[in-house]
Amino acid sequence: VAREHSHRSAPNWYMSPGFDAVSMMSDLGQQLNGSGGSLEQTYVYLDPKSALDWIQNSNTPSYVAAFRESMPHAAIARTIREVLGPAGLDLIALGPGDGKAEVKLVQHILEENDRPNIRFYLLDASQPLLSRGFRHAVDTFSDDDRIFVCGIQGNFHHLPRYLQLHYTPARSHRRRVYMMLGGTIGNLDNEPQFFQNAFSGAAPGDLLIFDAGGVFTDSMDPAEIYRHDPALAKPVPDGLQRWLGGPIQRYCADAQSITFSYRLDVNRPLVGSYGLQFIAKVQLLGMKTKEFCMHQIRRYKPESLTRCWRASTTMAPPATCCATTSRTRCSTAATSTNPSSWCATRWRRRARASGPTTHKRSTPRKRWARRCIARAASTKPCSSTPRCTKSAA
Repeated sequence: VAREHSHRSAPNWYMSPGFDAVSMMSDLGQQLNGSGGSLEQTYVYLDPKSALDWIQNSNTPSYVAAFRESMPHAAIARTIREVLGPAGLDLIALGPGDGKAEVKLVQHILEENDRPNIRFYLLDASQPLLSRGFRHAVDTFSDDDRIFVCGIQGNFHHLPRYLQLHYTPARSHRRRVYMMLGGTIGNLDNEPQFFQNAFSGAAPGDLLIFDAGGVFTDSMDPAEIYRHDPALAKPVPDGLQRWLGGPIQRYCADAQSITFSYRLDVNRPLVGSYGLQFIAKVQLLGMKTKEFCMHQIRRYKPESLTRCWRASTTMAPPATCCATTSRTRCSTAATSTNPSSWCATRWRRRARASGPTTHKRSTPRKRWARRCIARAASTKPCSSTPRCTKSAA
């Protein structure tokens, strides 16, 4: 009863330090009224209409079947249980949008734990999306005193600044599980820099869960990619044009019309990956034009992401548990059959320098932890991604 009362009375919504949505909207207007360029991905979700357009796109049957129903939630929950055991969990959803994918995963995590003790944080820069995701989580878990739900309005690129997520008492037995679902990894400008900087506050034993879209060809020849990637054979879908064109129509002065096309990006920091850029050509008064890259997604080789993590993290090489599936995947680029994978990556302590060793009695808990790490480390990262040969309807 006391624990339930503490959950109900605790603050459950935070504004992160230095976050200013009004200034971000001003920056968006200035950029759209400039000569062109590339938008940082946070800006396409900021205002209520952009959030509404994204929610409509993300709840189409093709998107739901690809990103949500086909996600192996039960397998991920079992992996978390096997690796972390009965520890209390801080589940931190980064950019959850409407929160449906994350809430479903949390439901499976609750089912896998005998005595769960969970804090569920949703962190998003878009206030409209965060309020929708937070409300969905609260409605789902309102009668369950085993979980505390909290919304944080902030930018996950500034994750190390949010000390409330990284405070760890000296004798804490809790673990953090960061979640980046729905292809969020594929929207980053520079994956190695993000891995290195955003998770600098992670502690040994924490986990990162993410999913990613796979490449359709091993070749980096643009002609081969255009031939094999089904998204590039089609125009940009109408729903995505409405979502990405909305900010230009609302905040770009003198915009008369907008046309969208794809641009292929093969100059990526991860070997074997490529990106699809959504280019908006804006027709202005006086027959002038300018172009904006409004959105970007990435296609990866799973082993490339694993190498990126090993090279970027400040901790020792992590134990990685991967499962690869060839499943219908509706990326934000188009509805397509897209190879994809999910990955659970664990931070581990650095090896100590060689020197005199003092032997201490090994407790059952320590022996159990070593067995979990060994099991995770023995699970090899995905070595290849199945090739898909047909597009989804």
